[in-house]
Amino acid sequence: MKKRCVAGMLIVVMLVLSVLGNFPARVYAQDNAVAFTYAILTLSEDDDSLTVSAMGGCVNGDLASHGAIDKANVQVYGKTLEHVTGFSSVNLGVLESDFYNRENGNVFFDYPESAVFTDGLNLNSPIRVEDSLTVYGGSFNANNTCIYAKNGDVTIDCDNISISGLIYVPHGTLTLTGDYVNLNNVCIVADKVHIECTYYLNVNVDHKYAKYMVEGDNSSYETDEGLDESGESCETSESGDSTEVSDATESGDGTGVSDTTESSESSEIDDNSEIGDTSE
Repeated sequence: MKKRCVAGMLIVVMLVLSVLGNFPARVYAQDNAVAFTYAILTLSEDDDSLTVSAMGGCVNGDLASHGAIDKANVQVYGKTLEHVTGFSSVNLGVLESDFYNRENGNVFFDYPESAVFTDGLNLNSPIRVEDSLTVYGGSFNANNTCIYAKNGDVTIDCDNISISGLIYVPHGTLTLTGDYVNLNNVCIVADKVHIECTYYLNVNVDHKYAKYMVEGDNSSYETDEGLDESGESCETSESGDSTEVSDATESGDGTGVSDTTESSESSEIDDNSEIGDTSE
């Protein structure tokens, strides 16, 4: 009889553990009680703080804004939160240590003013610009990296855009314009975000970036009534072939680029460029 009781208790424990194991793990910013679950967070309180437009697509994660959110033809498998009051900044000490500290062995690219790439870009290392980053033409690919514009905008206007990593534009606007936009395993924090996709948009949040967020009072927000919280995932679209340029020359600032020219206000780089895994 005792053995049967013990066996029954073990079965119950195993069932409970099995059920708990099916709940997704959530990462908490600054070890606080409120989870940072946003795929995209905008800091502006304006009506055009966060705009997303596509022929079709979906977001796996939450959209949040200190202002208003306008989304067209995009299904959100998560929450759409307007006028949030928390998570207003990034812990720059942790961000700089993880991505932009050479003493820690970080390989990254640093532009003291602005950087302009005129025919696409393949980015395999973190990039930091004092002012603005502009990329247009061809394809833009950024793999497991960090894009940080201190005081300006990030504007990417390419046929195909594929990004995985953290994007931080605290005082400017992130503008993504392309035929296909694939943001897989990302966290985006900017003053404003405008995404315009001709065909298909895919966004998947990566909760590991929650550790960089500074959390405030996140108890007051308005929720979009039309959201889908079924938890289903969307399929990743094929954004076409990415362009990779080989035989790039090394410029003085350590970037692997072709035909580099410098202006007084920005670093403008012609031709398709590849940046990554280059020590400075």
